[in-house]
Amino acid sequence: MKPDRFFDELPAILKEVPPLPGEEALYGWLGSILEAAAKDPDLKATLKQAALEADKEILTPLKAFRYSGVPVQNGWTSPLNGANFGTDYYTRTAVARTNIFVNAPNETAYFYQEYDGDKKRLNGKSAYTVTFAKGEVPPVDGFWSLTLYDADHFFAPNELRRFSLGTKNKDLKLNPDGSLTLYVQRNRPSGDKVSNWLPAPTGDFELYIRAYWPKEAVLRRQWAPPIVNRAK
Repeated sequence: MKPDRFFDELPAILKEVPPLPGEEALYGWLGSILEAAAKDPDLKATLKQAALEADKEILTPLKAFRYSGVPVQNGWTSPLNGANFGTDYYTRTAVARTNIFVNAPNETAYFYQEYDGDKKRLNGKSAYTVTFAKGEVPPVDGFWSLTLYDADHFFAPNELRRFSLGTKNKDLKLNPDGSLTLYVQRNRPSGDKVSNWLPAPTGDFELYIRAYWPKEAVLRRQWAPPIVNRAK
């Protein structure tokens, strides 16, 4: 949707999509504004300008994953009401900007990270580790994955054509104490670490955990992803 066309398209959308319970007054308010704008060119121009400003000042920043939910432990963000947004228009808009489709929390739990443990932006100039303590990988009855996206939320091309690590990777190597360390960095690590390597791009990037069919520990927020540590 182009912002300068938003209020031109909105009447058709309001007719096609019925209000949820509790939204009737909002629909009535919007309808009255649109009706008035159809009769007043100055008001219509004001609405167009408001849409342009909202796109720049509100929607553009919402492209960052950190707005697609609420803060949880260790600096991660997670939506608590995926696919059940109700009148939480802010989160619904943020998710639409970054992720477009999400499942309900009991189907899939999502965790987003853009910063390391020192609150510095994840960037390919640095190397990072993500270490799950023994028995503390995402607790699921389905499967889990840690995916890397570039600053535009696309896969980052790399020599291994590897964009995520998780349950599907049967050759992940555990540490002697049973913990699991994943290496997130641009440069190829030493041979024994390649199986646990998640290649990073040259610039900013994000990490994204999906936990499919999450167990109660995830749903009750008793489990959270670990800190992303930057190599010193």
